[in-house]
Amino acid sequence: MIDAVNAVNAVNAANPTQCIPVLASSRYQRPSTTRHTVRRVVQQYIDDVEERAESQLGYPLILANIDSGVDMDITDPASGTLLNNVGDPSKRAIFSLNSHPFELGVLQYFAKLWGLPHDDAWGFVASSSSEAITQAMYNARELHGHGCVYVSRDAHYSSKKSARILGLDLVEINADELGRLEYDDFRKKLDPSRPAFVIATVGTTMTGSIDDIDELARILDDVLGDGVASYMHIDAAFTGSFLPFVDGYAHFVSFNDRVDSISTSGHKFLGTTTPCGIYVCRERNIAAFEETIEYIHARDVTIPCSRNGQVVIELWAILSQLGPHGLEARATDAISTAVAAVDAFVAAHLRCHLLHGSTTLVIDRPSDDIVIKYQLAVSGSTAHIVCMPTTSIETIEMLIHDILEC
Repeated sequence: MIDAVNAVNAVNAANPTQCIPVLASSRYQRPSTTRHTVRRVVQQYIDDVEERAESQLGYPLILANIDSGVDMDITDPASGTLLNNVGDPSKRAIFSLNSHPFELGVLQYFAKLWGLPHDDAWGFVASSSSEAITQAMYNARELHGHGCVYVSRDAHYSSKKSARILGLDLVEINADELGRLEYDDFRKKLDPSRPAFVIATVGTTMTGSIDDIDELARILDDVLGDGVASYMHIDAAFTGSFLPFVDGYAHFVSFNDRVDSISTSGHKFLGTTTPCGIYVCRERNIAAFEETIEYIHARDVTIPCSRNGQVVIELWAILSQLGPHGLEARATDAISTAVAAVDAFVAAHLRCHLLHGSTTLVIDRPSDDIVIKYQLAVSGSTAHIVCMPTTSIETIEMLIHDILEC
């Protein structure tokens, strides 16, 4: 582990961030000249970003320039207006320069997708899935007191950060070599004397493994019974928007009797231009939050307070344009690309594996130069490729060629 950390530190030290200083405009310079210079600097940087995006394989994103399913220009009318979604989106507030009506539409969409009646659902659009996890643990603590957080060793690192921020004890559950949670270890470590806050992962970062929500619920029922409180949150950051459209996998992202909240990201499979997360919970789980903030004339139970209203409209526009058929097509494309990538690696006699229900291909960690070129996520001796609807199989073949050359 120390060797892996040292390797990452060495790569970072060799590739420091290049600063772009704020321009020093002269008072005698025409504003039009300044605007032209600013525009040129920004355009050059974005051109470079888009060029690098074409070859990146390690992180989930939709390349808007080659995605024909969605026209992002539709949301341009909202880009020049401050839209601050402060407060509870379901309650009317004095400050009305927000996109709460669109936010409610997005939340109702995901509540229905995940099997929660809209009249029993509450939520908001967060800045990320990590923030949504923190919100879930915050809700759990306010409802049930200082319980214990249970999380898989291979869950997203923000889960551990959330527990530290909220002052909650954390118990790490073992995972096997493919990142799958070990249920016997969960049963053994579950403390029947304390409220249990479980963060289940549907699509782990490095391997795409899926925790069995029904099995976790059975263990909670067996060990805790009805006498001890529990709260289960499903972190489906990558998978939450498309797994419900994959045959046989919808039940992994759904509200059973033990599930209290679910979150997913908007900037991954959906492709917003700003990072964001969607958090949906049962209405009763915010019953502990009754305080109304007088100067905004609203109840605010969200951790971030002020929230991005523009990205909410982007989410609404993307979901409206894609529809269920569009998301199903994206899921099919991503899975097909992942299977084709496996075939390409096997044909090249290179080790790889792909779990059912995942589009994350795990390979042996290549050289640092290749990691940097293709922006691969790494962990110890492995790296991964996240296959998206817009991932090019030609780029994967280029990666294989470079690995073989090394």
